[in-house]
Amino acid sequence: MLASAGVIPVRSGRVFLLERSPSLRFLPGFHSFPGGVLEDCDRATLVDSGDELAACAARELLEEVGLLPDRPASPELRRAVLDRSARLERLDASRFIKAGVRITPPYMPRRFRTQFFLLELTDEEEPEVWPGEASGGRWWAVEEALQAWREGSIFLVAPTLSALETLLARSPREAAALLEQMPHGTGVQGPTIPLSPVLRCLTQGSATLPPARATMTCLAGSVLVDPGSALSGELERLRQALDEFPVSEVLLTHHHPDHVAGALAARSWGLPLAAHPETARRLSFAVDRLVEEGERWGDWVALHTPGHAPGHLSLWHQGRGLLLAGDLTAGYGTILIDPEDGGDMAVYLTSLERIRALSPRLIVSAHGPPFGPGSDLPGKLLAHRLERERKVLQALPGSLPELLGRAYADVQGPAAELARRSLLAHLLKLEREGRAVRQGNAWRTGE
Repeated sequence: MLASAGVIPVRSGRVFLLERSPSLRFLPGFHSFPGGVLEDCDRATLVDSGDELAACAARELLEEVGLLPDRPASPELRRAVLDRSARLERLDASRFIKAGVRITPPYMPRRFRTQFFLLELTDEEEPEVWPGEASGGRWWAVEEALQAWREGSIFLVAPTLSALETLLARSPREAAALLEQMPHGTGVQGPTIPLSPVLRCLTQGSATLPPARATMTCLAGSVLVDPGSALSGELERLRQALDEFPVSEVLLTHHHPDHVAGALAARSWGLPLAAHPETARRLSFAVDRLVEEGERWGDWVALHTPGHAPGHLSLWHQGRGLLLAGDLTAGYGTILIDPEDGGDMAVYLTSLERIRALSPRLIVSAHGPPFGPGSDLPGKLLAHRLERERKVLQALPGSLPELLGRAYADVQGPAAELARRSLLAHLLKLEREGRAVRQGNAWRTGE
């Protein structure tokens, strides 16, 4: 777990929030406070409090909004610190007020333990955002920011949401003291993380494919999506979540074990199971109801998005632009398209194109962090697949092992077997299109 620091800038009942760039890999398009990971240069800064995390917080504040807590900051110093040609030699951190330790939820491959500091700014200290990790930023009245989150016009991670709720109707120092007293964690009570007033998620350790270690189980209105763990501890956390936020039915996005392992436990709690007919055919147990394209649970509607699996379903909330994508997308790593398990590369790309056309504002994958407004995750995944397809075509002719070595030269170790299956999926797609021809155990370019 990486050490990091963040700053909560406040002034006259308002709070300054950054809008994270849509090109970032971690929480693109979300609103957040300035902050980042502890670096060696922070450890070398002489801090009056002796707290190297205060140095980290000050450097991030300088880089992201052009301010320091103990002196005016010139643009020249800001540029020099950004490009690492200079560092902060010393820091008076007396204006920083500790405001709690927050820990990244386990949906990330890299997790952070973040010490937050609250900083009261004067009227003369005005944040200035340079394009980079942030695409913008502005002052918000606390209730205004919370209302924007409730309406779905902005997205907040749990620590930011918790800080705003604590700041509401309290003085900054009172809020900081309360935040500092809270247990170290995500900032919210209970096992689930709110991504929207209509969507909560629970990260469950599961037997999934690396680099993922967990499956995102979601509570979307009245439906529970993908109870993917059969581990007793994880099932108990899920049961606790359902005691607080009851649902009426379980939806399985597809048949893979890391999405259905807890399904029978959920049924034993009185929840019926629902799945697409193609998924139901591949399960070792019966479901209670078959779900087709267009099935609704209030404002949520099922979309048939095959390719990774024949019966794959996504869940779409058009009013808020929310997409529960299951294994159609991934927050990190890649999605396996395995022809030996019903995967189809051409169909998968069509499903990606379909959801891209919806312009979702938030995509929640079953593995990895969510992607916010403007991030165009489907477009990035399409570009990645088409670039790999280009490498496969360039690698022709050859046998499957030869093509694997050329087209997937960047993949080594245990992942090579997964790459072999993806390679076959690309070749089968190219064969149907007449761009590749199979000859015995080898493949060549089509006429």
